Amino acid sequence: MRRAVIASDWVRFLLPLLVMLAAGVYPRPHLVEDSLAQADQAVTFHHPGTASSYLRKAAQLLPWRLDLWEQAGIFALEGGEYEAAVQDLMRARSGRSLSVEARIALGDAYAKLGEIQQAVETWQGLITQGFPSVEVYQRLVETYQKTGDLDHANQVLEQWVSLTQDDPQVFYQLGLNQSISQPDRAVESLQQAKRLDPALTASVHTLVVNLKQAGMEEDPAYRLVLTGRGLGAVGAWDLAGEAFRQATVVRPDYAEAWAFLGEAHQHTEMPDARSALQDLQKALEIDPSSVIAQALHAVYWQRQGKLDQALPSLDEAARLEPENPTWQIELGNTLAGTGKLYPALEHFQRAVDLAPEDGFVWKALASFSIQYRVDVSTVGIPAARRAILLSPRDPGNPDLLGQALLWQGDTISAERFFKQSLEVDPKYAPAFLHLGMLFLQKGEPDLANQMLTRAAELDPDGPFGIQALRQLELYLP
Repeated sequence: MRRAVIASDWVRFLLPLLVMLAAGVYPRPHLVEDSLAQADQAVTFHHPGTASSYLRKAAQLLPWRLDLWEQAGIFALEGGEYEAAVQDLMRARSGRSLSVEARIALGDAYAKLGEIQQAVETWQGLITQGFPSVEVYQRLVETYQKTGDLDHANQVLEQWVSLTQDDPQVFYQLGLNQSISQPDRAVESLQQAKRLDPALTASVHTLVVNLKQAGMEEDPAYRLVLTGRGLGAVGAWDLAGEAFRQATVVRPDYAEAWAFLGEAHQHTEMPDARSALQDLQKALEIDPSSVIAQALHAVYWQRQGKLDQALPSLDEAARLEPENPTWQIELGNTLAGTGKLYPALEHFQRAVDLAPEDGFVWKALASFSIQYRVDVSTVGIPAARRAILLSPRDPGNPDLLGQALLWQGDTISAERFFKQSLEVDPKYAPAFLHLGMLFLQKGEPDLANQMLTRAAELDPDGPFGIQALRQLELYLP
């Protein structure tokens, strides 16, 4: 009798549990609750890697909760744990279809691991299965561009255009891509982008002019270089690099193509393993008399901060083009950067001797003198005045003269020239910055605050805006 009662008790205890199991309802262990709470806290404090770790622990305790594996994978990607992201997302996919967000994330993780084919197949699968999105199209286009597969990039962009007939950026991107292999169609796409968004007018004009000029040339390698220069001018360096690379394939002995390829290398990651310096050196080996190769070689070393190594190429460019004041200005700027101020001054003076009616050259001389405080009264101020006379529509010229006068303590004249600069260009941030500094010097904080704030608004991420904010923090907190 006792055993019968005990058995009956066990049945009553087990029956609700069996019902719960049959219904798919499971009690969650305390460890699961704790892991999910820790993951939530990590998300709140923007620690995606930690969130991924706790979500993975919870998923291991509840392996049927495939949504936890999916979230663990998404956060692993955000935290830079790309292999873990792939593993988690594949675990989630083993028992259910991934969400669109998770499939995009899986492609991203593959791409970060360098598994480009798997990434492309993952993203392409979304389009094939009826889940097109801006994020997917953009990823496919960028990936095909980086791998030099412009045909597939164009195919994706044409699909994208067919779905978004009113998006100027898609037409613009299509035009950029078509520039190398389909220049006539590129012009049509670019003109449509400009019609949809007039803000693209300047960039489209630059590209169309280069494409039309290239179309008049018989040499295919030269056409590609002209196209690449246009693409580089609007910041499309991935495509510019591909144009230059193709030019070197068509004509391996084309020094300028190698030099421009080296330039492109410095702006973006090219698909091949060559370095920028290797390409530039190859250009010089092919033709040491190429001014372009010498100039871009000098620019490379300037960017590296190794100004002494830039000087030989600039000297050679000046020797090759002795009547070109540009090389004298570049030699002057580079020597000034090494601290050799009076040798630098000689080159600036040589530049104005070569082009005495060029306002830009006088501006360069004035800028050097004022920046480095070299003979400001006898060189800088007269040069700035000459620049104003020759280039009255350049707001930088009266601004330069104002800086020189402010340094000399002539605040009245300095203020007049800063305001003259703003009459030429009411949005010229440097003049607002210098006016703000002038009003600080005069003890007029309200006006200083207005001027410095305006400079920061006009140039929020540039040197003048940053300097204006620094002045505000130091003197007008």
